[in-house]
Amino acid sequence: MNSLFLFIKEYVINYFFLSGIFILSLLAAESEELIFEIMNIKIIFALVVYVVLAQLCLYKFKTTKQIGNFDKEGYLFVIKSLIIATFLFSMYFLVFLYEQINLFFLLILLVSSVVLIPGVPTISFKIEKISRRSTLINGQFPSAHKLANSFWNRKEKIIKSKMNKINVKDLIGRDIIEPTHRISEYITNKSVLITGAGGSIGSELVKQVAKYNPGSLILLGHGENSIFSISADLKEKFPQTQTHLAIADIQDKYHIEQIFHKYKPNIVFHAAAHKHVPLMEINEGAAVRNNIFGTENLVWASSKFGVERFVFISTDKAVEPKNIMGKTKRIGELIVQSIAAESLTKFSIVRFGNVLESRGSVIPIFKKQIESGGPVTVTHPNMVRYFMTIPEAVQLVLEAGALSNGGEVFVLDMGEPVKIIDIAKKLICLSGYIPDKDIRIEFTGIRPGEKLNESLFYSSEEIAVTKHPHVMIAVPKIKNNGNLAEQLKKLKEATTHSPEEIGDLLDKIIQNYNGK
Repeated sequence: MNSLFLFIKEYVINYFFLSGIFILSLLAAESEELIFEIMNIKIIFALVVYVVLAQLCLYKFKTTKQIGNFDKEGYLFVIKSLIIATFLFSMYFLVFLYEQINLFFLLILLVSSVVLIPGVPTISFKIEKISRRSTLINGQFPSAHKLANSFWNRKEKIIKSKMNKINVKDLIGRDIIEPTHRISEYITNKSVLITGAGGSIGSELVKQVAKYNPGSLILLGHGENSIFSISADLKEKFPQTQTHLAIADIQDKYHIEQIFHKYKPNIVFHAAAHKHVPLMEINEGAAVRNNIFGTENLVWASSKFGVERFVFISTDKAVEPKNIMGKTKRIGELIVQSIAAESLTKFSIVRFGNVLESRGSVIPIFKKQIESGGPVTVTHPNMVRYFMTIPEAVQLVLEAGALSNGGEVFVLDMGEPVKIIDIAKKLICLSGYIPDKDIRIEFTGIRPGEKLNESLFYSSEEIAVTKHPHVMIAVPKIKNNGNLAEQLKKLKEATTHSPEEIGDLLDKIIQNYNGK
């Protein structure tokens, strides 16, 4: 109904806009007597049909996915559009031929056809580019200029609104995975604690877990605003869910134990982490304290208070890590694995790559850059990453939790890796613009700690299948050349007294467990 209303509204505006151009062109051609003849029923009917056809062409342009994408289909689309515009103009020429309209009037008619029928570049023009086209109208027909501005301003708003309606399947090129019955079997009526509950992954975990009727949900986070926000959302959508809010720092061991003692969670999803790669390169101590010792606190509390299942959210950057964030997450994996063998709690790790539209990921950054007119910044033309949607990744995390028997490193099937430059180009096109014409793409260079390619498995890890087609297990061949607890003790001392030694200690721990 809204689409029909919009169509009618735009049709009325276009009709009067075109009629105004005709009348003004007649005045300019000193053919005032034809103004009365334009009220002829035959001509009015022809104009109505003309604008309907033009409007349909406009909507065809708006709905096609080939806007601005000048591949083979794009060129065919241009040719077809030009043929349609020429056909419409020819029809109108024949209708008005018997009226002996002069060449000047026909020229104005052609210009109006181009304005109304957006040849391929028109729909993706930004306002400043459209203003060049409207200059001719402005110079001779000021009232038509106002209508044209109104028309194109509306088009610009429609294009911008598409930024919020982009289907992520168009960016990653595959379908979304459906959940299985296993999730409800282990979550329903259980007390579930989620760390980092206000973050991108944590908040989605909260929403999805709530669907399976848990006995209670404990939302643990360091930021009070984000926890308040997700709790308000939860109260609105799942009012029947019993919710507890815990503002806490996972680095505070004693506070964490108090929370576990008070709420007695059955299941823990550990999503809290410092994830920003370049930022952690210059804040090694913060990354170590949060990602390593915060994880250690949660692991020991879970084992001590009899948690049934503990799921640690890891990352592809933990595989052959070259940056501080990846190294700390890798050591987090080792901590979880080390306790899994001696605890009744079923500890597991879920490793996956980038998630679309999470805070700090490329999609929100690209969207902001596109909305501001560019440029869109890409670090390197050959940079490749694995991508999933946030709901898809979280759903598979829940699936992995159901499959766990203790100690596994689950790896999510993320499809084929995608070039960042291709994501940028697709997003620009889906937003109604032309890459490197309307929106420029700029390469900024690889940032500290970044790699061109990420991997989901160590070369020494074997791949095992599970009952879920999109969840695999990385079976490690760990070579232990040192005591993990002793090495972690040295690392903790370094964060306080010798921060310059942190990098070397991280490398030493990982080398002792590199499976080589």
